[in-house]
Amino acid sequence: MILVAVLVVALLALLAVGGVLNHWRNAGLWGVSDAMFQMRHDPLSDPHLLGFDQCFVRESSGGLFGDRPNRIAVYNPGPGDHKEIIEKVGQYASDHGWSHTRWNSRGYWLGTKRQHFHRSTIGIGIGPKDLPESRPREECWLEISMGA
Repeated sequence: MILVAVLVVALLALLAVGGVLNHWRNAGLWGVSDAMFQMRHDPLSDPHLLGFDQCFVRESSGGLFGDRPNRIAVYNPGPGDHKEIIEKVGQYASDHGWSHTRWNSRGYWLGTKRQHFHRSTIGIGIGPKDLPESRPREECWLEISMGA
């Protein structure tokens, strides 16, 4: 009987430690959070999305004090009308599970997608990126920003 009680207490302690470690992982303190894993593996994170060239990616894993993970990828979609290209990428996003919510005043296609392992959602913005003068505006202007 005492052995069973010791085993139950040890199991509960392991579950508590595992829960704390999992919370810290999802807060971005170690490892890759579930949200960042989902953002990195989304079809819209493809380095050759719709044949575009990916210029750069910037990621933030979040943190313990409420910062949420986000991922920003900037592409060179080549020549064409900016609005048509954004609509094309938005349609591609809709075809891959993103729900279009609205257009904002800066010309961004905004949407959401439910996280696989949580009740919360990941938001997405697809639109023109303001870049420093060191890069020509015609090259890398299409930004796809995801955040949990």
